[in-house]
Amino acid sequence: MSQKVASLILAGGQGSRLGWPGPKALFPICPQTGATLLELLLKQGPVDAPRAMIVSPEGRGPIERFLQQRGDLPHVQLCQQEERPLYSDQEERPLHSEESRPLSLKGPDGNGSALHLLARDGLLEKWRQQRVELITVVPIDNPLARPFDPAWIEFHQMQQAEVSLCAVARASEERTAGVLAHRDGKLVVIEYTDIPEEEWGNYPLIHTGMIAFSLPFAERVAALPLDTIPWHYAKKKYMIDGEETSLLKAERYLFDWLPHSRSTAIFEVPRLSRFAPLKGGHGPSGIKEVQSRLQGLFHS
Repeated sequence: MSQKVASLILAGGQGSRLGWPGPKALFPICPQTGATLLELLLKQGPVDAPRAMIVSPEGRGPIERFLQQRGDLPHVQLCQQEERPLYSDQEERPLHSEESRPLSLKGPDGNGSALHLLARDGLLEKWRQQRVELITVVPIDNPLARPFDPAWIEFHQMQQAEVSLCAVARASEERTAGVLAHRDGKLVVIEYTDIPEEEWGNYPLIHTGMIAFSLPFAERVAALPLDTIPWHYAKKKYMIDGEETSLLKAERYLFDWLPHSRSTAIFEVPRLSRFAPLKGGHGPSGIKEVQSRLQGLFHS
């Protein structure tokens, strides 16, 4: 690994869809040891490698206490993201307009501001002084992610890319993840909610959420206004007074900065050993399925 690498973990999500009362980062996913999602990611790579994590206002306290109690984990700098009001899924007026009616509830505003948060908290400057060249970004919900994967880092370097994305082949019936595509000569990610059924066959690769940015690219993006990228609106399930309720959530996404990259490369990884996102309590991305994948790898 010739490049010096910093790792950024996206950990703003709560564990409500898992039936878990705290941040998703602290969910005990490992079937053998009870290790949390956060532990599995932090224990990878050099102990002294620079690490940061995006957390929500609600999740920051529990995560800080967990890290203080666990003195054996590498140091990670927490960066707190902003929150946005949630809306009823019956809201028909344009969100953020004068006529829209936000609820009193709030939720994290997505990961689109992650590089701006690193700049705000002085980490981009600190990492430049430490001669960091590459920032790998991984989502907390994928326990198979490898933020310091030497093959990925070497690929990025060989491609002389500003940005590289890890992708997996899309299963024929898969319809619940963003896909990679080319538009106007640029690699982009299209949200699954924006793809008509008849067009799914045009998109063979799934975006895993794992992205690597060169430090100069991160600095360039962080100098741009956040309003450069759009809001995305999606229905999300929330537990309110013990009942699962659908609400509209406004988020910005990191992948919307891709058109600003001068060179972007796709690093295709094997799904079996690199991609097992934990999205809910049940189903193909549920707790039992992800634990089964982890157990299979431990015994292979």
